[in-house]
Amino acid sequence: MYATVNGFTEFMGAAAGEWFKTHMDADRLLSDCETRMAAYIVPNTPRCDDQIKAFETAVYAQLEHETNPANAQIGDMPGGLSGFTVNGFSATFRENAQSAMFPSGIAKRAKSELMLAGLLYRGVRIC
Repeated sequence: MYATVNGFTEFMGAAAGEWFKTHMDADRLLSDCETRMAAYIVPNTPRCDDQIKAFETAVYAQLEHETNPANAQIGDMPGGLSGFTVNGFSATFRENAQSAMFPSGIAKRAKSELMLAGLLYRGVRIC
């Protein structure tokens, strides 16, 4: 496991105290988030110090994003809506693996960290 409670506390800074008051299961939340982020970057794995640091930061950013009360509500919405029609305008949503793994979406900072470290490139090693 790359992500740690101490690392997350450092990442959150002054906001850490409030976060931990409402999230007593930080170890489990970090582990779950890290597992999903590892699946997101398959077949890559963090290989060098820069990639490890970027992956840790991405996990922390994603966990912060997912536990934000507004984003948490998105994840609680019932599934099954595949499209809609309003006054003759019709839209159909495409369901993909990412939306299933990250119901509230992937955090922009998390995706940026992974991309800049080369962890989103398939078959390309940066380290």
